[in-house]
Amino acid sequence: MSRDKEQIALLDDIRKQLVILGYPAEDMSYDELENVAEALVKLIGMLGQMFDALGETAVIFAELACTLEERSYYFTFGQDQKHSGKYVAIRAEDFHSARRKMVKRFGTMWAGQYESKQAAGVERYGLEELHDE
Repeated sequence: MSRDKEQIALLDDIRKQLVILGYPAEDMSYDELENVAEALVKLIGMLGQMFDALGETAVIFAELACTLEERSYYFTFGQDQKHSGKYVAIRAEDFHSARRKMVKRFGTMWAGQYESKQAAGVERYGLEELHDE
């Protein structure tokens, strides 16, 4: 294969860099250097994709960690209230944050706040979850 001066200079630079990195490239032909260079380009592309995927995975794990810091609190409604027989699950960092979210969403027209479905009586009283108001 015929190569121009720029290609030869580039391949010579690649050879020098490989030698600096400890790779025995002194006696490699230009064809062998091109093969190594092509393999390195593919490897760099694959590493880029892996780092992109790792970045996306890191974001997912960060979001999951934030979610895990929150927990569900359960709110019920009184018998004569608009949503009687229903409950609402609110995700929040603590009891007080959950209560603030509930008041913001429903005002004070609800009956109780609980830390579990069992404590709220979901199964015992056959309460249905209220998803959207």
